[in-house]
Amino acid sequence: MLEVINPFDPESTPSEGTGFGLSSVERRLFLLFGRKDLLECGVENHVFRVRLKIPQFS
Repeated sequence: MLEVINPFDPESTPSEGTGFGLSSVERRLFLLFGRKDLLECGVENHVFRVRLKIPQFS
């Protein structure tokens, strides 16, 4: 699992981006592994968090 945590100031940050990067990563993970549960994103207490799960091949 890979986790990226990025604190931000909501007063100086644009309210929302296009989400293209995250949706592109999510799509590629689905094409590779056939699962939609491998990318989690969220905001809590002025911290943006992304968790990326990469399954192991057997």
